[in-house]
Parts: sequence; C-alpha cells; structure tokens
Amino acid sequence: MTHFKSHNLTLSRSASRFYWHGILASIIVVCGVSVSGSVAASQALISHVESLRDNTSPKEKSQLRALTVKLANMHFSEAVNLISAPNQPDDTQRKVLAHRLRAIQLFEGFLKGENGRYEPPTGEQKAASRFNLARLYADTQRTDQAKAIWRDLAKNADFPSIASESSLNMAEQTEAANPASKEALAYYRTVMELDKRQDMRNYAHYRAAWIERNLDKWPEAIADLKQAMYDA
Repeated sequence: MTHFKSHNLTLSRSASRFYWHGILASIIVVCGVSVSGSVAASQALISHVESLRDNTSPKEKSQLRALTVKLANMHFSEAVNLISAPNQPDDTQRKVLAHRLRAIQLFEGFLKGENGRYEPPTGEQKAASRFNLARLYADTQRTDQAKAIWRDLAKNADFPSIASESSLNMAEQTEAANPASKEALAYYRTVMELDKRQDMRNYAHYRAAWIERNLDKWPEAIADLKQAMYDA
C-alpha cells in the first residue's frame, strides 16, 4: 500500500494494495531488515508521543492539536505496517485492531476539536483526516460510515486527489456489491478525470470495462479495455 503525506496527513491508495504489500515484504527480506526490531522501535515512538500528548497542558492548544493528528496517523500507519510484514506473530491481528481503534478515537476527537480543547481542522487537513477515518471505519467493518464519508469527499472538487481516492473506494465498494453497477461506473469515471497517476487511470478504465461487459455494453467495454492497455 502506498501513501503520500500532506500537513502530517496520510492518504492510502486502494488499488493494487496487495501488490505493494508484496514489494514491501520483498524489500524487508532482501535487505535483511529486522521486522521485530523495527516494530519495537515504532511502538516505542508511539508510546513516547502518547506520553507527550498526555502531559501537554490544556493551554498549549496548538501543541495538543498537532500531537493528536500526528498520533492518529502514527497508529494508522503502524496498523498498515504490521499487516504488511512477513512472518507475522500470532498476536498481530489483535495489535492491528488496537492501533486502528486508537486511530479512530484520535481522528474522531481531532475532527471535533476534542469538544473545544482546540480549533477543529479545516480545508485539506479536515478532508484528509476524514478520508483516513473512513479507511479505518472500512477496516473495522463499519462500511456504512466509511461510505458516507467517501461519498461526500468524492464531490469535493477543491481537493482532487482526495476526491479521486474517495471515488475509487466508493467504486470498489459499489462494484463488489453489484458487478453491473452504473453508480460504480460513474465513480470510476471520476477517477479517470481527476487522478494524475496514469496507473490509476488505467486501473479505472480496466474496472469500467468489466462493468460495461456485465451491462452488455460491449463497444464501451472494448474502448475502455484498449485505453487501459495502450496507456499502460
């Protein structure tokens, strides 16, 4: 799974997630990285930031605000790292769930300004935090809550990268429920229009072709498949 960060925010790519997990695993094996050591180090850092946040004076609102979103993203990323690592110990799933639930708690609080403790986020920071929260909802089987956020973000033209990622997640969720979904097709079209990455546009064309095939729209399906192949 690939990520990009903006203003201490992490956006996660949906398509080809298992491919990128495989690359990460290969890098770890080839380079001889100690997974247990890196996990222990990241856990120590998370614990340190948790302690800093707990001991921050309520008067230091900007510091508390910054530590909260930083910590939310750290727990989010740690869950991704744990689930991506090879040779996972038996308690991996328990740890992943714990990080996800803590990240949800932090993101939910951050988006509300922790009920007046500091100013809630606005603009791109708010949109990206909501996107990450939706990913966490989906990863913890709270799909309806995730889709409600993605559906809203997909309409936000002010932040095309977030709108594209949200449209992609909505497309995949909707297509999984109905392989002939016109709604999913529309979301894939949004990805084609907004996403600057050629591989993501190709992926959207490829998935659109399958939906059009299921809708018996063969000329459109062939056109989208050609687009996916020729631009690859």
